[in-house]
Amino acid sequence: MHGYRRAGWEDQLPGEFSFLVIVLLVLVIAALWTILVATGKELARIYERSGSYSRTTLRIIGYSLAGFVTVVVLCWLVSLVVPSAAAAPVYAAAWGFLAVVLVVEGCDWYERRHGAPESALGDLDTYLDFTPVDNAHLGSEVKNGKAEPAAIG
Repeated sequence: MHGYRRAGWEDQLPGEFSFLVIVLLVLVIAALWTILVATGKELARIYERSGSYSRTTLRIIGYSLAGFVTVVVLCWLVSLVVPSAAAAPVYAAAWGFLAVVLVVEGCDWYERRHGAPESALGDLDTYLDFTPVDNAHLGSEVKNGKAEPAAIG
């Protein structure tokens, strides 16, 4: 028993630490994926509805998206030039993303309240004619007051 050494908590720490890092990494990836999916679905919903937006609202949304892309590109360049200050551009890009989300949601809220109604076409009765049609001659013959199927052939 001369070479036997009992394992202490110091020997188990690296294994437990790596497990903790893996769990945290999975949680961070899941949270980011959830945020990306939710943002993508919301932007798709707003894009589908944007056909009824006013021209001014569409310009505001376009300018905010262009500003966000500009901020992201500038942050990327700053992080390349000054790697030691890489945290500041990440914060700036995150705040830029928040600003874009607030602008887009604000424009969507404004258009839902003050913009064109969901159906800009109006009432369907004005476009379609719902008068009854006599279809007795289309698939049957009337004999003695009773409709009988038309003969084939």
